[in-house]
Amino acid sequence: MTNRTNILNREPNILNQEAPEATPAMRAAAREAGATVTAWSPEQTKRFLTGDLTLGDLEGISKEEQYEMAQRGFALFEEGRLDRARNVFEGLHALDPFDAYFLTALGCIAQREDDLEAADAYFSRALDVNPFAIAARSNRGEVRVLLGRLGEAADDFAKVAELDPDGGHTSARRARAIATVVLSEMEAVRSARTNER
Repeated sequence: MTNRTNILNREPNILNQEAPEATPAMRAAAREAGATVTAWSPEQTKRFLTGDLTLGDLEGISKEEQYEMAQRGFALFEEGRLDRARNVFEGLHALDPFDAYFLTALGCIAQREDDLEAADAYFSRALDVNPFAIAARSNRGEVRVLLGRLGEAADDFAKVAELDPDGGHTSARRARAIATVVLSEMEAVRSARTNER
């Protein structure tokens, strides 16, 4: 048992090792196959593995370029081409896993496909990244209504109202409308139960 405990408690030392250098033959074979070989320094690799750099940073794909790609993904989403939209946003999420918009878009795709658990997970992750993301919070509230998790949905809608008290954001107005309908339905059920007594 002691050996097992020692093995499990040891810190991995992969980040302290030098990255292996690609041989000229390996680079030539990659180029022949059509690959572009990008050499990252050991420091870049370490920063990437610890979350200080994104793949987009390493590959030199700017946020502006990523959002141009996101516009295409959004157009595909609006056209109902969900598989293609998902491909775009999964790629963008791979480039920057810390972008709440990309996560929210993936949540919207999952929601449109009625994969409510996945949608909830994407929206929740988006809110971990940016707790002020109104669209993610509003959509998560809607998903939670559909999942029957009304208390959690109410918390999301209350936070949306707090973040956008004037209802200037489209998602905030939608959240208010959904909350109003849900409250109305709950009041009707409560009233019906009272009348049965």
